[in-house]
Amino acid sequence: MRVTTAFNRLLGLPGASVIDVGFGSEGVIVTVRLRRRRRVCACCGQTGRQLKIRDRRVKRWRHLDLGSTRCVIECELRLLRCH
Repeated sequence: MRVTTAFNRLLGLPGASVIDVGFGSEGVIVTVRLRRRRRVCACCGQTGRQLKIRDRRVKRWRHLDLGSTRCVIECELRLLRCH
């Protein structure tokens, strides 16, 4: 079994899939990608290609620890320009 498959099952994140697992000084860093490719505004719910991507940023969240090791989830999010 691959490490990414094991972490997909272990974390059970709805709407996201694990693409990389790294072990660093701050613990286990799990990089995830959103499954949804369609652009959807978080404020009004508008969808479609008319929504332009304004910026991208990487967000990090701390998940439950894996034994005595910290687990950090990292994901690139898109900020959209909505009317």
